[in-house]
Amino acid sequence: MNWKKGLKKKKLIPDVNLLICSISLGFCIIYSSFVSAQTASFSIHFINVGYGDAILLQFPDGKNFLIDAGEDEYSKTLLDYLKKRNVTHIHSAIMTHPHKNHFQGFIRILDEMPVDQMYVNGDERAEERYDELITMLAQKMVKVNLLKQGDQLREGTIRILHPETVDVSVNDSSLVTLVTFQKIRILLLADVGPKELDKILAANPQLKDVDVIQIPHHGKTITKEFMKIFRNKVFIASTGPNSWGEIDEAKMSGLQGDVYRTDRHGTIIIQSDGQQIQVKHE
Repeated sequence: MNWKKGLKKKKLIPDVNLLICSISLGFCIIYSSFVSAQTASFSIHFINVGYGDAILLQFPDGKNFLIDAGEDEYSKTLLDYLKKRNVTHIHSAIMTHPHKNHFQGFIRILDEMPVDQMYVNGDERAEERYDELITMLAQKMVKVNLLKQGDQLREGTIRILHPETVDVSVNDSSLVTLVTFQKIRILLLADVGPKELDKILAANPQLKDVDVIQIPHHGKTITKEFMKIFRNKVFIASTGPNSWGEIDEAKMSGLQGDVYRTDRHGTIIIQSDGQQIQVKHE
């Protein structure tokens, strides 16, 4: 191979213009990467699916996590919202517990877009269409993983605080999740009741420093300890018309902070650069 032959007698003089362009291009690439890193944001969407939960987490690396998916009645609403956000792929889905207003929407999601893996708490005391969901997960070859207290996803970005076992009620066995994005922390309490809520708070004193709290059981689980610990926070209630009882408005109004409700504000979006948060609703 004689690719060097013609260069032997030539004196190689650097092309100054080419050198400048190369340096400029290198700087632009570095600067672009720096800007991207600085402006990368995380968002969490409490999607309005009535008296149910459907929470979309979008990470700066493009990964989409969906925690719960509401029930059948709102499955089109959920899917339309995901499409509006250009979500065509769920990288990880988490089902906090097998009540229909938390899992039925996954059936339609699985029919419309790829889901890489599903996380569950292992509770089989399920409501209608759960068997259909399990069958579809198998047909789509979606890997199903068990989560319990102490488990972590995304290298600790998502931590499971509860339950250790599923030996209490279905609601009280809900997966409780702490989401951390740099300095911002978001506590998702699913459907835990008063007794389990106070146990979780007692076992995790660091939770007093979280920034955003999902009020458990669609705004209905508010204890004295909850009100005492969480002050000047952002509170979210995913709620709507139902036949299981209304929110205690007196307790809700007693919360010290900004309270957002999907039945009044629609879908609630929290965006963060890792240092502070911005709340929007639509």
